Amino acid sequence: MVEESRDERRIRTNRVNLWMTIYGKRERIFFTKDVIRILGVPNYICIRVNAGWNSVLIMPCADKDYLSFKVPSGILSEPNKKMEFRSKAFTDTLLKRNGLALQGTYTVQGWYFENRNALIFDFRNVTTSSKHSE
Repeated sequence: MVEESRDERRIRTNRVNLWMTIYGKRERIFFTKDVIRILGVPNYICIRVNAGWNSVLIMPCADKDYLSFKVPSGILSEPNKKMEFRSKAFTDTLLKRNGLALQGTYTVQGWYFENRNALIFDFRNVTTSSKHSE
């Protein structure tokens, strides 16, 4: 697989789906493949939450970093591979702190910041998703 340069990723940001979906009922958080693609397909990503729990930052990191998650190999080439993780405590806290129902399904658009090679998902712009609700 040919890796894109940061400039190529930056140019494409207006045409990609940079979304995070929170499945409260299933206690899972899912990121679109474009999130992984724009970060340069790292081996691991880290999740950071601000003090108010109203935004989430995703960025490449090392395997030993706090809240690091392995990116599945072949995620871009294999249609059934997903970037998701399950954590009841994290998912519940994220939903509660943002005044959202624990059984709901929500999507948040991400914004790419090239200078940090990171995405920020702002929960002040969360939308309820019926498309993926159970």
